[in-house]
Amino acid sequence: FNIGTISAKLLLQLATALRPGGLCNRTGTVVYKDQLHKSITPVLAIAGDEDLICPPEAVLGISFLSLDTFMFLSIELVV
Repeated sequence: FNIGTISAKLLLQLATALRPGGLCNRTGTVVYKDQLHKSITPVLAIAGDEDLICPPEAVLGISFLSLDTFMFLSIELVV
């Protein structure tokens, strides 16, 4: 079953990102957040103070799991 060109299996996997524990594989046996510390690719994590989906606290939690060194940059936008 496909929705447009996106398979239902992929959509079901992406839906796991909204569950406690975060994004995992289709069977639920691999939680990707728990594997980030193995990555050798730099990770850019961005959050906003008013971001309901990924607030700064969530990004900080992910960053500490995945990086030996962490840089925090705060930018204030004035509108």
